[in-house]
Amino acid sequence: MRRQAGVALVIVLWALVLLSAVAVSYGTTVRSELRIARNHYDQAQAAMLAEAGVSLALFELRRQVRADSDWVGRTQSLEDDGSTINWSVRNGAGMVDINAAGPVLLDRLLQPVVADPGQRQQLVGAIEDWRDPDSLRRLNGAEARDYSAAGREYGPRNAPFAHPVELLQVLGMTPEVFHAIRPFLTTAGGLGGINPRYAPAQLLVWLEAGSAEEVDNYVAARAAGSQAGLPGLDAAPQVFVAGTSNYYQIEASGRLDGGAGARLTALWETVDSAVNGGRLLTWAWGSEGEKYGD
Repeated sequence: MRRQAGVALVIVLWALVLLSAVAVSYGTTVRSELRIARNHYDQAQAAMLAEAGVSLALFELRRQVRADSDWVGRTQSLEDDGSTINWSVRNGAGMVDINAAGPVLLDRLLQPVVADPGQRQQLVGAIEDWRDPDSLRRLNGAEARDYSAAGREYGPRNAPFAHPVELLQVLGMTPEVFHAIRPFLTTAGGLGGINPRYAPAQLLVWLEAGSAEEVDNYVAARAAGSQAGLPGLDAAPQVFVAGTSNYYQIEASGRLDGGAGARLTALWETVDSAVNGGRLLTWAWGSEGEKYGD
């Protein structure tokens, strides 16, 4: 009897050990799933804040905004109960339209991050071959045969870029170069150059339009309504142009105190005959446009 009782006690103890292990494992799983659910919830909240930022920008755009309105080009913020919304609107004339930019502007855009002139010429040619409608290879360009030789399973679009992130598919483009120039790009400016009156100061410095101090002085003067010229403007007629664009790029972000954040980029076209003065063309989640649509 004592032997049977001892065996029963051992079985009970082992059963308790197993039950404890299952309980600990279950508790760990539940806590992990709760953390995941909380992260998803926070990320969804941040995404909603970014969408609210786009809505705030659209509210201003629907009021028949002009390219020289004092709030265009400035980042605006709204904070409430641990949440922050940032949004800005920039006229397409102040950005580099990779569907219209000429080789001189593209070369100047790449120069700060691609030091070798030959490498820049090849990349400029590949960009032009990607967006042009034919399959004729430029002197320094790249067409389907070049992509195949490089082991790519695709060739150039032979059509306009749908989104700046598409540049990453161009032969010779690297993530480092793309991320460096990404803040200055658009696909719907409609101009072969940029209008310095609407360009961000960082882009003007990047294109060596003047020293940082000269650019700061110019930006301050234009904000005050001055028609002052920009140093270097006359020396780069193929880079700087006059005129405005019907396209506006909206950048919006939402962030929670806990760290969750989301970024949204949208493209707006002003159309006089359209309802509310324009229409939303595209949107893209994330700073790299990993998700975009019409």
